[in-house]
Amino acid sequence: MNYEIDNLVLDFARRTRKNLEFIEARSGDADSQVYEFTQLINSLLGLLVFPKERFWSSLPETPLSELVAAGWPDIKPVQGCLKEDNLRQLVRTLRNGIAHFNLEFTTNAQNELSGVRIWNTRWNDSTRKLESTWKAELTTEELKTIVYKFIEIIETMMKPEPRQGGLF
Repeated sequence: MNYEIDNLVLDFARRTRKNLEFIEARSGDADSQVYEFTQLINSLLGLLVFPKERFWSSLPETPLSELVAAGWPDIKPVQGCLKEDNLRQLVRTLRNGIAHFNLEFTTNAQNELSGVRIWNTRWNDSTRKLESTWKAELTTEELKTIVYKFIEIIETMMKPEPRQGGLF
């Protein structure tokens, strides 16, 4: 099936959800060779990096408290803070962390992947070094929630326009 070129970001988000759901359904199979955590990271990478800059500037500045009330995880940074406590800034910061591979995978006592540490950096001209401005630890479930909630936002923002005119 071809991509819907007129609304590529929306189509990409919906396909990402289908792929993730497919892998989730098979990840518990004993002889399965699919990896849910890997798909979550791939999904975040695609959803946060793929859309154009124009898309990012149209993201709503919904306060984080409203996101938490709507089912988003309550992300408490372990270091630093966001410039502003809103969706646009959270997505920008997550995008920077994912795009620049500012990630460390975390494991549980059985050495199974359990989450990720993600951080954002900026260049400090006076020290001539990269500095971490924000760092958070997210569980696998929180990552999954972020992916699905972000897909919902893309669907809300980018509903296909009804075609004008007749059949042609």
